[in-house]
Order: sequence, then structure tokens, then C-alpha cells
Amino acid sequence: MFFTRSKMSTSAQYVWLFDLSELNVDDSSTNSYYALVNSLNSYSVSDIASAIEADRTDLRRQTIETVVNLFNEKVMQKVCMGGIVNTGLAVLRPTIRGKFIGTTGQVTDDITPNIVINSTRSLRNELSEVKLKYSGNVLTSGGSMIGSVSSSDDGEVAGVIYPGEFVIIKGRYIKCVDETGRGNGIISFVSLSTSESFETSTFAHNGMNKVIVIVPRNLPSDSYKLMLTTYYSRSGVPLKNARILEYSKTLIVE
Repeated sequence: MFFTRSKMSTSAQYVWLFDLSELNVDDSSTNSYYALVNSLNSYSVSDIASAIEADRTDLRRQTIETVVNLFNEKVMQKVCMGGIVNTGLAVLRPTIRGKFIGTTGQVTDDITPNIVINSTRSLRNELSEVKLKYSGNVLTSGGSMIGSVSSSDDGEVAGVIYPGEFVIIKGRYIKCVDETGRGNGIISFVSLSTSESFETSTFAHNGMNKVIVIVPRNLPSDSYKLMLTTYYSRSGVPLKNARILEYSKTLIVE
């Protein structure tokens, strides 16, 4: 598949504003930080179609949406048939997650189909036009961090979550407790389009480095950021002020 690179970057400058957040590899680590991109906007297919319509008045948003949705459906079918698909922006490659013992090829519950997604050269070229700008904000976390949000113990989800189903939150010192240290703290899903917050009240596990909760059943289709509010302290004495952790990736309810 051939893809002609857009010339957009020659007329527009990309800037990613980022914060710094503490990164404690171990208890002896100091002065280590990682960047969190301030993603202020989240775009749906409809949003992208509207932007194209604004640039190309000869194309209708509804038509663009229909074509994109048909394209996505066909890509999904082809890759699930075992094909390698190049969309022009990313290459989707089928893989199998898990480890086989012996050479019988027996498929067990921990052997699952998976899709690896890699950016294409055209996207990497466009990415090279991005300028990074420090916001000046430093987010202190005492070494706590959310590392992944997944639907199974052995893999990270590709950004999609489902209302009413379990998600597994892994990280460091993320036990989610209230100000007493005995009750559950707050895990919320905050809409990127409306800023409305949906809290979960069902915890299946609440450990130091792993928390399992049920996604709120009333979560509308949208893009969300996951926020974890806790008073947990490694000393056993609850913090005086709540610690708020944010997962770095956007979660999507389709």
C-alpha cells in the first residue's frame, strides 16, 4: 500500500505541552521524572469528519463518517482473519500472546490472540515536526504511579474499556483508600469532552500495586481519563492530603 505524506506540517506547527511527574524506580531514586502530555482535546470520527468538511466543502461530513466507519470495519475483519494491514498511519500485525510448554501446540486460557500496532514512516515523519514545551508543572506523587490499565492480568488494553466489565489497574503504591485508611478511595472516569466525572463503587481487589474495579455501567460513549484518589501511605498512616494519580493514556468507550 502506498501512502503520500501530507504537507500539513509545513504550514502548521505542532506543540505538545507537558508536565513532569515523579518517577521513583526504587526507594533510593531521587530527582527522576517522566513527562505527561497535556492532551486537552480528544477527537471522534465525527470530529475528524467535520474538520475535513471544513477544509473540503465538496465532501459531506456524513459521507466521510460512513466511509471511515466502513474502512475501520473492513480493517478489523482483515486483521482478525490473520492479515497484516497497513492503514497508512499504522501497521496492524496479528500475534499470539502467551507461552507454550512443550511442542504440542495446545491452546490454553492464557494463550490469546493479540494485535500489535506500529506507526508507519509517514506518521513518524509527521511526528518529527512536533515541538515539546515544558508547562512548568511538577506533579509530586511520592513514587506512586499508574503503569497500566488492562482487561486481563497479562496485557494492556488498546485504550478501549467496556461499561460493567472489570479493569485491572497496575502500578506502584496505588492502593485506593479513603482518609481513614480503611475504606475504599475514589476511582473516577472523567469525560474529556464534558469534564463529567463517573465514579466506580465496586472494588474486586485493592492492593498496594494492583487494583481491580468494575467500570461504571452508566458510562456513555466518549473518551476518558482515569483518576485515582487515595490517602494511602507506605508508613500505614493515611496521608493528610489526598494523592491524585492520573493514567497517562486515554480510555475510550465506543
